[in-house]
Amino acid sequence: MKFTLPDGQNIETDLIKEITSVRDHGVDPKSIDRSILSFTIHLKGAPSVKVSEYYHFADWAEAKMRLINLRKQLCAMVDQNACKDGR
Repeated sequence: MKFTLPDGQNIETDLIKEITSVRDHGVDPKSIDRSILSFTIHLKGAPSVKVSEYYHFADWAEAKMRLINLRKQLCAMVDQNACKDGR
């Protein structure tokens, strides 16, 4: 089954091997007021896909919830062993 990420990229859910938890990478080195949250989708036989959300510090909670919800959608579509933390 195909799943479309917010950036328009399509991934085949049958190829998902692992989905990491959402991580805060801190301040984006290319910006003075933006930070990065992300998780990675590891695929079988294909390059990994990093799903990132750039946010201003005041928008941290909203950005994190968007990524958590996106990750939950993906986890619901794949084998639960792919989501290490069980979420």
